[in-house]
Amino acid sequence: DLVSVLYWVGGGQNSMRVTVCSNAFKECLSASDACAAMSEGIPDGVDVQTCPLADGGDSSLEVLVEAGQGKQITTKARDPLGRIIQTTYGMVGKTAIIEMARVSGLCLLSESEKNPNNTSTCGTGDLIRHAVTVQKATSVILCIGGSATNDCGCGMAEALGYQFLDSHGHEIPSPITGSHMGQIRQIRKPRDPIFEGVSVTVACDVTNPLLGPKGATAVFGGQKGIKSQRQREHLESGMRNVSKLLSEMFPQVEIDVAGGGAAGGLGYGALTFLSANFKRGFDICAEAVDLSSAISKSDLVITGEGHIDHQTASGKVPSGVASLCLKHSKPLVIIAGGISNYPLIKKSPILGSASIFSLVNKPMSLTEAMKPQNAKSLLSECVANIFNIYMSGRQHSAKL
Repeated sequence: DLVSVLYWVGGGQNSMRVTVCSNAFKECLSASDACAAMSEGIPDGVDVQTCPLADGGDSSLEVLVEAGQGKQITTKARDPLGRIIQTTYGMVGKTAIIEMARVSGLCLLSESEKNPNNTSTCGTGDLIRHAVTVQKATSVILCIGGSATNDCGCGMAEALGYQFLDSHGHEIPSPITGSHMGQIRQIRKPRDPIFEGVSVTVACDVTNPLLGPKGATAVFGGQKGIKSQRQREHLESGMRNVSKLLSEMFPQVEIDVAGGGAAGGLGYGALTFLSANFKRGFDICAEAVDLSSAISKSDLVITGEGHIDHQTASGKVPSGVASLCLKHSKPLVIIAGGISNYPLIKKSPILGSASIFSLVNKPMSLTEAMKPQNAKSLLSECVANIFNIYMSGRQHSAKL
């Protein structure tokens, strides 16, 4: 497929324009580093535009701040266990960019500390409060992904002034965690709602509902530290209790809304507590870098991320890029650290027309491949080899 694609690209043209728009390679390279490494493999004389991308997960903060020529704000907030840590969020004009994983994420916990009974989104609320009160943000983009929590956003809400009372009318002590969900009998709105008039957009590509077999606890609880069916049932029961109270307070939000189960129920919590709206994380980032325009002017598009499989078509960066390439009839190359279920990928109406490569060029361990310097070299070499094919196609076309 690639030979024919690059043969077409090279047919008789005097110059070439390439858009490099990679996602981060998780736990290895940021989106910017991946784009830079890919660009190094492109020959001189080619017009290259780099557009680092994200889907609301890793690197979203950097991508959006860089695209908007904003700044990163350093402050202190509570981590998933309520410990004070130093962390960052972004400001682009009066819009705050908050990656909840930086303060409420699994990446902040050791393996033994992972337990959704004990974790809270309180730090996410701390960052929203700081952005609104100190930086005077009038809008917030909340990137939810990689959470360590299963508290339906109650920890966040408590940090923003909501009160949670038990059966005796006593306020449940801060921070609100997953284990508190079943104890809550009343929720009071803030006396002084600091976020009133602030618009909140949740960058969310997860479509799971809050409850049930496809919900937050059932699907994502295991990776957050749930160890037993009893614990799973306890957390699900608590989530159901809170959702009942919230549905009475905010009847306009359906309990089974798609995406409500994202980030341990923070999706549903943001829709209710913050009157937020959902938008695909990829769309937010793609609009920020004006990706559609860049692709429309390109002869070839190169994207990538750490792993490609049949689920990549569900809202991930490569599928978003592929959709735009189909819209503008542009050829696409996808480079991944690993590829699974290739036959299913090629049957995808979105990804099937792309040429897909693994950056690994010889037998090596995952640890070796994920060393940043190795990954950069492998990406550059892979792109260089792709362009060797392109140049062969171009020379061949010139002889015809």
